Amino acid sequence: MAEKAIMILAVALVISSLMLSLAVWTAGNTVGAGLAKIQITAGSGSGSGSGQQLQPTPAPAPQVDYKELITSYAGVLGDANAPVTIVEFSDYQCPFCRRAFEDAEKKVIENYVNTGKVRIYFKDFPLSFHPDAPAASNAARCAGEQGKYWEMHDKIFVGQGPAELGTVAINASVYTTYAKELGLKEPQFTQCVQSDKYASEVQADTAQGIAAGVSGTPTFFVNNQQVVGAQPYEAFKAAIDAELAKAG
Repeated sequence: MAEKAIMILAVALVISSLMLSLAVWTAGNTVGAGLAKIQITAGSGSGSGSGQQLQPTPAPAPQVDYKELITSYAGVLGDANAPVTIVEFSDYQCPFCRRAFEDAEKKVIENYVNTGKVRIYFKDFPLSFHPDAPAASNAARCAGEQGKYWEMHDKIFVGQGPAELGTVAINASVYTTYAKELGLKEPQFTQCVQSDKYASEVQADTAQGIAAGVSGTPTFFVNNQQVVGAQPYEAFKAAIDAELAKAG
């Protein structure tokens, strides 16, 4: 009996060993296949061998013709014959837009717009998490009906204080105050603001920006060169000078 028990135990150990080996072999092949898939994925589209980090394939940037962006706009500043065009997509409640306004844009206006070299088109791109921005866009356009677009544009940005304050809520009552300071006809301005007259135009600007690859503010197109963010004046100067050189 003892010999029979030993024989049964030996057979059981052999079978267990075979099952364990089979499990290890199967797992190894599964992992190997998975790694092979990862290597193929990493290598595809990159033109290089294995060992590459996995990276998402970026969507190709839209080909932008700035002339298509200026068929409509909120405001325009500068000589119609200027050789360089800047199209700005901006948000009145965006702190980075305010920083660009307070720094680089003032220098661009002084050195290039006022000298007839650059024409700026302002387009609205209120971000979804800036609830006061659409009303500000509308108020500026309402002032534009009376020839005071840029004056209202400046007041809205200046009224938010220094750039380091971050995102600042804009109380709609300030537009009436600004209108008085600018000498606007108040009944016309008030009716325009309260009816949200230019809501569809603001939305159209935003849709056009998205189609052009705009995903944040401020975004500029210096002719067809895209400049993203509140870049220093030197970045705009380099882009503008390059376009002026092309124009001869």
